[in-house]
Amino acid sequence: MPVIPRNYMPFLKWRGGEKKALASLAMDAKENILPLIEIVLPELDTSSNPMSSDFNSRTSLSTSSESYLTKAVRDIKNFWGSKPILVDLSLAASGDAKAFGTNEIISAAHEYDLSIIPVVNIRDTSTYISLLSSLHKSYDNGICIRLTPNDLLDFDLLNKQLEAFVEKIKVDYVDIDLVIDLKFTPSRKVYRRISLQIQSITHLNEWRSFVLASGAFPSSLMHCKQDEENLVKRNDWLGWITMTQMPGMIRIPTYGDYTIRHPIFSEEASRHHPSCSLKYTLELEWLVMKGEVLRFDHYLAHANSLMDDDYFYGEEFSRGDYIIREKGEYFPIYIQKKNNNPTKADGTGNATTWIEVGVSHHLAVVTSQLSKLT
Repeated sequence: MPVIPRNYMPFLKWRGGEKKALASLAMDAKENILPLIEIVLPELDTSSNPMSSDFNSRTSLSTSSESYLTKAVRDIKNFWGSKPILVDLSLAASGDAKAFGTNEIISAAHEYDLSIIPVVNIRDTSTYISLLSSLHKSYDNGICIRLTPNDLLDFDLLNKQLEAFVEKIKVDYVDIDLVIDLKFTPSRKVYRRISLQIQSITHLNEWRSFVLASGAFPSSLMHCKQDEENLVKRNDWLGWITMTQMPGMIRIPTYGDYTIRHPIFSEEASRHHPSCSLKYTLELEWLVMKGEVLRFDHYLAHANSLMDDDYFYGEEFSRGDYIIREKGEYFPIYIQKKNNNPTKADGTGNATTWIEVGVSHHLAVVTSQLSKLT
């Protein structure tokens, strides 16, 4: 049974920028976080069949004969290592396909000697629940139950459902991570109410870990202005900090968030080009430096501006901050290249690069903040 770190649970899409951000995290920070990664499918190749959306056809993409999911496990080993990590396939599949994919992931994890913990919702199918029960018997890594807002409408009913679920899946409470995912951070009043309500959850002190997560980063930057330093409140963090100081708390849940990402994933939205904006986490806010779509040079301009700003944490704070300094110093060189020969002007980085920058810095900020509370 893996030893589970309890300080922080970031929710990450398992794509290039997030992978690199995890890989570059300092060792002491890695010891104190338990990531929940959401497998998202690669973009469909619709050139031959515009209507294709079959799960198996999308996961049959291979690298050296590896399936997409097996490759994801290999990437976990390369970018994260053998420390425990939660894996959720809900964004990629449902029903029998989810059971098939999870079985493939856990089997591959065993081959790589990894501690991958599968994620389940109490509304998942009997097939999937039976599979997780079997996998726990075989590999003894435990499971994670992820509750969403629809599960929190009636706490008396929820407790009955949890007890029935645990009995059905045949896994002890001490081997289960209970994650309450509020999705988008609710108002302070609602957040406080839910914080108190979850204290009534059955067997509260027996769960292996107990996490309250939400995300507050906006779905759109339309309200942010270009050529200005826009500040967006980190209401997920502010709500959690307020909750820790409330009376009547039997067990304070671990903090979880969606980093610099909006918590509601849209595959359609992910296909559109985002604005070239720099998202930089501060103590209580996000600094957003908004750029235009496909103007990758704006990333360099933002970095150049930020590296001499009082907001900047310094290039040694995280890998993301190092890249900001590097790209910021490169900006004048880029301008010179562009003036001399626009076709030779490169080195701006792309959206994946700047997701790595933002997530890397965010992870470092949150782990630093939490370390000061313990």
